[in-house]
Amino acid sequence: ATHHYPVVSIVMQYFRRPKIVDRLMKSLLNLPFPVEFIINDDSRTELKEFQGFAGMKTDLYDWHLALLNDVHEIRGYNRLSLFASSELVYMIQDDDAAPRRATWVTHAVQLLNKYHLLGALGGYRGRID
Repeated sequence: ATHHYPVVSIVMQYFRRPKIVDRLMKSLLNLPFPVEFIINDDSRTELKEFQGFAGMKTDLYDWHLALLNDVHEIRGYNRLSLFASSELVYMIQDDDAAPRRATWVTHAVQLLNKYHLLGALGGYRGRID
């Protein structure tokens, strides 16, 4: 298998939202470039589902499933981000699926390339529960 340096590392601190896992993960699999997924299932309730996605055969995606039990959300994101191997790290929530198009990543890459002092971007889309 060919290894590609990830365009983005997607970090998610997850806690017990079983109804969204499938939709959320499938929405992320629409990204047409190398992605590193770093997920902490803090509740340890959907390990089987995350392992199923991690077991998919593809050269585009690398998966890291962490088991940092009972970690406060912000500490979880900090720890998971330390594992990231790309320059662009997305911290996503576990309660909303990604947009259908990859522009939410490509626009960030364009902005970071244009504005070299830019260190962080934020966004808000809403929740689905």
